[in-house]
Amino acid sequence: MKGFAAIIVAGNLLAACGGATSDTALQSEASVTPTTTVNTTTTEQVVVPDRRHGDRTHQIWPEVWSQHGPGVQSWEYKVNCHEDSGSGMECFLSDLTSVVVTTPAGERIELEKDFNINNFSGEVTRRWVRYGPKDSSLPEPGEYTFSYWRGSDLVYEQSVPYDAGVISYPTGVGWKRSGQGIVVWWIPPPEAASGMHYKVLVWPVMNPPDVPISQVFDWNATSGLLQNVPLLEGISYRLNVMIGFSDGYAYSDDVFFDWPPLVNTSGTGDTTTTLTPDTTFRPSLEERYEVAVEEAVVYGSGETVSGGRVDLLLDLAVPDTETDGLRPLMVHIHGGGFTDGSRSLYYQTLSTSPAQPWAARGWVAASIDYRLAGDDPLPGPRVQGFFDAVGGKSAPAVHRSVVSAVEDALVALDYLLGRAGELAIDTNRIVLKGYSAGAFTSLHVAYCADEYGIDHPTIAAVVDFSGGISTACGEGAAIDPGEAALFVVHGTDDSGSTAFSRALNLVDGATVAGITYAFYPLEGVGHRWNPVEQTAANGRTVNDLMYEFLDRVLYGK
Repeated sequence: MKGFAAIIVAGNLLAACGGATSDTALQSEASVTPTTTVNTTTTEQVVVPDRRHGDRTHQIWPEVWSQHGPGVQSWEYKVNCHEDSGSGMECFLSDLTSVVVTTPAGERIELEKDFNINNFSGEVTRRWVRYGPKDSSLPEPGEYTFSYWRGSDLVYEQSVPYDAGVISYPTGVGWKRSGQGIVVWWIPPPEAASGMHYKVLVWPVMNPPDVPISQVFDWNATSGLLQNVPLLEGISYRLNVMIGFSDGYAYSDDVFFDWPPLVNTSGTGDTTTTLTPDTTFRPSLEERYEVAVEEAVVYGSGETVSGGRVDLLLDLAVPDTETDGLRPLMVHIHGGGFTDGSRSLYYQTLSTSPAQPWAARGWVAASIDYRLAGDDPLPGPRVQGFFDAVGGKSAPAVHRSVVSAVEDALVALDYLLGRAGELAIDTNRIVLKGYSAGAFTSLHVAYCADEYGIDHPTIAAVVDFSGGISTACGEGAAIDPGEAALFVVHGTDDSGSTAFSRALNLVDGATVAGITYAFYPLEGVGHRWNPVEQTAANGRTVNDLMYEFLDRVLYGK
């Protein structure tokens, strides 16, 4: 199944950023405070110690850095002149003939001189640097010795300690042309913190220059504009977003694109060109719209083992957006272990309908009931392959409910999309959201249905609160490239059938598949929590993070 999020072509950038930064020493905080988050390479919130190895006498900054990205890891040894030292290109390093780094294992690595000024950003680089091959390994922990030579004279030597440390890399990278500039956006890693920085790098696929087009952005940025970029229409380029931290760089996937022409929309002989305006309706991040609610709508019926049928109900909330634009669709699926719960249940402690706050932000939103174990459900032919995989008619009722919930969710989608014209639903922006059993169902529809040849609409994103994918579907391995973006929140103290390991398995699957996802482990939290009150490690509520994530992956800004 192909989800809404575009497939990002895998690749990596290591030495391509050489000379594009002044590379002053970075500083990390003891706590991680991201604005928006994705965990891509690690499931732990890594706290990296501060390292400022600058030499006060010579005003130089030697550093041992890791370089890593999707499927790639390596090392980088470098020493920079401090930005306040010397004048122009002159500094302590400028007249050296060699700089040698001796690793803890005794290997001697000669650095290369790299003094340049970036033609696009004007950044001045005065350093000696050496990159490891992209299929190398991260630096080994220990003491590194930097030796500075003029001819045969050793003029200075210093020791630099290194402890292994990496952070996750940016994901969800996208771009668009804006006049003569390029707007780039990304989802930050969860460890992003003050003292770090992002760098956007762009360079042609064919005959790339030694120094790419680049620009630095603050640690809390999630997008940036590179103005007046010297890109040529019809030429293929690659784009990367890296985050620099106290121990190195973490690179995103490479994104490949052709620079598009500007579109003339003036309708006159004026040769001034502008981009085609974006008229897509975009929901608000805050509640602002009046909402009309249809309660207990019968969207279908489901069979039971005894031959009876169960009416399937949903509550539908529709915003008054006062616009002709199409609105995204969110379907909420309740929890309860497939034995309990209802469409009106909203995280135990909240009385608000699950659909109401979404519609107040501009979404068409539905909260559905589905057949539970107590209904003794009998899944139908549409989900037969999945039904057979859990044991068929002889399976326990709760297992049959796992399958019938998928079938009922698909029937609900059929019903809602059958009213797409009436409700002004954007069929390219469908989100499934669930808590616990409802999260299992949402994940099964988005990632497991195609494993059994089950036809379903394209899902743009899934919100998973304390759920997982069943072993009958292959767990996280069921996630395929190009499928729905994924927002995962899970308590680290959750246990049993919804243990925290379920989330880790999902994250592993999402990482391998290369889909866009965000992961928020809730330290010390069990199974019962609600997104309105619950905060992530960065102090922000899960609700706010969720809406921002969906805004980014569905609307690309």
